[in-house]
Amino acid sequence: MPEKSIHALLQDSFPSSKRENWVSVATAEINKQNPDEALTWTEDQLRFLAYYDQDDAVTLSNQNNFQLSQGKKLFSGSRAWVNMPS
Repeated sequence: MPEKSIHALLQDSFPSSKRENWVSVATAEINKQNPDEALTWTEDQLRFLAYYDQDDAVTLSNQNNFQLSQGKKLFSGSRAWVNMPS
């Protein structure tokens, strides 16, 4: 039998969770306060939440502005850092 990949082992070791699970645990840890209010902060007119998940990616439409075009060197994909001497 082939060995499981590290990805499969991690998925088996950590059960998936949902935002509702996080909210209930966070609420208990911060003395029944609303975690969305108590753990959110603003810096330079940017609002940061304490918890993000895949569902939040839909609301972050400004990420579409950062799609990079294909680079001249095809081996590095769209764009990439290459850490090696010239």
